[in-house]
This record gives sequence, structure tokens and C-alpha cells, in this order.
Amino acid sequence: MTAWAILHLVATIVVGAAFLVSGATKIRGIATTRETITALGLPSILRNDAVARLYPIAEIVLGIALLVLPAPAWWIAAAGGAALMAVLTALVVRVVRSGQAVSCNCFGATQVLSGRSVARNAVLLALSLATVASDPLTTAPVTQALQTAPDELLAIVTAVLTTAVVTALITLGPALPKDAETFEDRVLEVPEATVRDSVGREVDLRGVVAGGPVLLINVKTGCSPCATVIETLRDGDLIADRVRVRLLERTPADGTLDRPRLWDDAGAVARLLGLQNTPSALLIAADGTIPADPVRGSEQIFALVRGIEEAVAAQQPQPLDGVDL
Repeated sequence: MTAWAILHLVATIVVGAAFLVSGATKIRGIATTRETITALGLPSILRNDAVARLYPIAEIVLGIALLVLPAPAWWIAAAGGAALMAVLTALVVRVVRSGQAVSCNCFGATQVLSGRSVARNAVLLALSLATVASDPLTTAPVTQALQTAPDELLAIVTAVLTTAVVTALITLGPALPKDAETFEDRVLEVPEATVRDSVGREVDLRGVVAGGPVLLINVKTGCSPCATVIETLRDGDLIADRVRVRLLERTPADGTLDRPRLWDDAGAVARLLGLQNTPSALLIAADGTIPADPVRGSEQIFALVRGIEEAVAAQQPQPLDGVDL
């Protein structure tokens, strides 16, 4: 295979796989995808569940078409992929340049858009353009490699997958800080740490649960999934009359504490508890212990709230027929 043929094949595999993975990881996160569409500033006509449900399916279809369809259909898919990637890259660049803290579930994991997001999209856009730089009637690169050089195709696919795994490990990082203990297999106690209340007074983190169990939710102003959580779960609310909601936010640079919540200087407590992502939540028991891992993203937080409500309901005595308890 020539150098151009190898580059064309690699670009096709990477772009096709990227669309497949992106679509597959969004397919069950309809609410989060809708939040991302809103956060990116797309027209209001696109901000609905129907679009959020169809978009990941379209990505999957596009990825499959790029990899397996014959000419010229694969080239049409490649052109569509390049156009879509150009639009997505432009949207990400606009958001990052605005300086707003906007979250995106671009590949299933909700993260704040940054210069890293721009770099990733720029690479995918360049590869997308490389896929269409050929005769539309030429046999699809993957099909051609299967027919003429299956060994080289296997080597390229292996290299691409290895690179993707290493890149994901480097860019996404661990779910918890490297120096944090794991919550699995044992119950951990709330560490010694302090936060500030809405008037700036220092509060012992352990004292936060003195009045009962707490669902601690780390949020960030400008984070669209956070806004969805905050609209439903306000600081001080009780879940099933049992678990109190406490919102945690990094202390603003200007020191303005104008919202009811706990304030986290330099984000130290969030890092200590493994709550770096926003939104993320941690259930703290009444005895000051941490019984489970943090959850991340609005959907997982709402699922945890439902689980708490169901658990509390299961502990309530059930009335007997005809007997007023």
C-alpha cells in the first residue's frame, strides 16, 4: 500500500470509529444530549427529545456507512461526516472563545469544553477532510484493504485501537484523583476539611451531616447540566423527608458568595472527595461515612435521588386494609 492509501485508510477508520463510539455512548443519555444541544447554542427548534434521540442514531449510521458501504455511498457518508465535524468544531471554538463554562457529552462523558476539546475536534476535522480527498467512485478504503491487504488492515486497526485507548487514558484521566482512596469494598469516613457557608463562615465538612444524611452535589455556574440539577434539587431541600441536599461550588475568584450553598475554596474539597466533574454527587450517611462512589452527570444524580426515595419508601410501614395506622 502507498503512503497515501495508508493515510486514507487510517483517516477513514478513525473517523468512522469516532462517530460509532460517540453515537453509542450517547444513545441512552437523551436528557444529557438535549442539555448539550442547548449549551452549544443551537436553534430552539433543535432543543427537544426527538432530536436528542435521533442524533446519536445518526452518528452510528454515519460511522457504519463510512466503514462498510460501497462507492459512492461511502464517499457521500464521508462528505457528510466532514461537514458535521466542521460544524461541531466551529461550535466548540465559539464556546471556548466566549470563556463560558459549558459542558458537553461529546463522547458520552460530560466534560467542560476547553482548548483540549478544540484540539481533538481539529484533529478529527483534518482526518474527515482526508477521507473525502479521493475519487467518489473509488472503492471504499476498508473494503479495498480487505480485498488486497488484509494483514496490513489488521495491523492498522490494531495500531488505531491502541492509540485510541492510550489517548483516552491520558485525556480523560482517572475517575478519582491519584492520591484518593477508593470507595469500593469498604466504607470511608468523611475527611477533615472545611467549606464556607453563604456568608463566608468556615464550616467543618463533618458538621454538615450532623443533622442527618446529606447528598452533596458539586456544581458550577454556567454548566448547563448543573443548571438542570439546580432547578430540581435546591440547596437545603429534603429528599424523601430524610436526605438533605447541599450544593457545593468552587469559591468565585472575586469572593462573591451570593447563592445559598457551600463554597469550596480552590476546589480542594471536591478533589478530596472525587467530585471534580460537574455536576457530580456523593451520598454521605448520618454517621459521617461515605457508603458508595460518587456519581457523575445529571442523569446519574437523578437516578441516585430515585434510589434514595425508593429505599426510604421501602422502610416505611405499609398500611393494612381497613386499619388506620
